[in-house]
Amino acid sequence: MTTQRIMDERMRELVGEERIRWDDSRRWHKAGFTNLETWTKTDVGMGPIG
Repeated sequence: MTTQRIMDERMRELVGEERIRWDDSRRWHKAGFTNLETWTKTDVGMGPIG
């Protein structure tokens, strides 16, 4: 199991739960797994597609 697979599964589990997903993103950034310096809403599935 990779960190990316865990992050992907967490996103699928929490579809529609934007606040929880944002908190996850902040934790992953703090742990060094993501970079919120260049973050956009569509990077974690919180914005419109396309």
